[in-house]
Amino acid sequence: MICFHFTYEYFCENINLHIGGYFLITQQVSKVMMRQNYGNIINIGSIYGFSIPRFEIYEGTEMTTSVKYAAIKEAIINLTKYLASYLGKNNILMNGIAPSFCHKEKKLEKTLVAIEEH
Repeated sequence: MICFHFTYEYFCENINLHIGGYFLITQQVSKVMMRQNYGNIINIGSIYGFSIPRFEIYEGTEMTTSVKYAAIKEAIINLTKYLASYLGKNNILMNGIAPSFCHKEKKLEKTLVAIEEH
């Protein structure tokens, strides 16, 4: 039930909050950066913006990866790439980082095997 336990309205609120927030902040700071013809923006995505989740990695933990989380992180990655191509002409460097997951040592072997199989 990874994506069926919440409403469409809740899904949209989350998307709007996160993607809208990145958009509004970037919109405002890029105005200043374009006037000064310089700037750096770093957005934070996630490994789940690039690849599908491996749910077996989370067995025995309380961690899950929601469909809204993956959609938001993918959108942030694409927003970053799009705006980097647009803002680059104004000497504004826009990058994104995409952290991955980590587990306690006892789960490390299972995690590494799942990554290799992916």
